Amino acid sequence: MNKIEFEVKYQNKGGIGILQEFVNNLYTLDFISKHFGVTKQAVKLWLVDLYGENYDPRELRKEKIINSMIKFAEKHTEQEFRDAYYYISKYYWDIALGECIARGIFKTPKTRSRQGDNSLVGEKVG
Repeated sequence: MNKIEFEVKYQNKGGIGILQEFVNNLYTLDFISKHFGVTKQAVKLWLVDLYGENYDPRELRKEKIINSMIKFAEKHTEQEFRDAYYYISKYYWDIALGECIARGIFKTPKTRSRQGDNSLVGEKVG
């Protein structure tokens, strides 16, 4: 299917414009398939046909989340950073904390957290 065929067939659902917006905003295959009323496999095939590559937004979404966490850390204390993100996603928090330490946003970890989970806590630089 090319872009013109897609636009004609799915214009009542937003056509190629809305599909492009979904891709740009890293929406899931599940969301896109439900919007257009097709299977996830159909969406995968469209994206290969229309854009010439497989669509997997997970890595880009991960980078976007971590970058937003780092921007938050630049303007807040380490404790505020921890309170905002630690319990929502410890996986992302660990990565973002390491990057904050590497960039000098927080000092090298030197104390244990109060929660007893053996996580290291850094101090705000400056």
